[in-house]
Amino acid sequence: MTIATDKADKIAELKSGLAGFTGSINWYRHWLPNCIYSDGAKFLADKTECYWLLDVLFSFRRKVLANPVTNSFCFWTMTLNDPEGKTANDPDIETDYGAKLQCWEDTDKKAFRISQKIPFTDFPLSTIKLYMSYDGRYLKVFLPSEY
Repeated sequence: MTIATDKADKIAELKSGLAGFTGSINWYRHWLPNCIYSDGAKFLADKTECYWLLDVLFSFRRKVLANPVTNSFCFWTMTLNDPEGKTANDPDIETDYGAKLQCWEDTDKKAFRISQKIPFTDFPLSTIKLYMSYDGRYLKVFLPSEY
């Protein structure tokens, strides 16, 4: 088995695991106050070792809650800049292993409200989407399938 095949198998296994979440029974406390995340978000963080992603999302809690458009519900997407790398085709082009994280409002305009560059990540998926909601007490992060 080659490294590429092994990586593809791990990505397929991860996607299959994420697809299995349809609601959350347990909520896990984040170290920031009144911030919790679902079973699916915990699975994602455990399998990809990306608890840093939850830290980044919750670090924007004040901006999210202060904005009347995003304070009750918003979408977060993280997209890798160049998931496969460019060096195989052109050795003079530097590969960018970063990502862009964006918060989108839940309206027909679908305008993004917050944007953060991630300078480096080894996150295995080329893109991930997470939901964030506020119920008056807790700011929650969860997978779209758990909504």
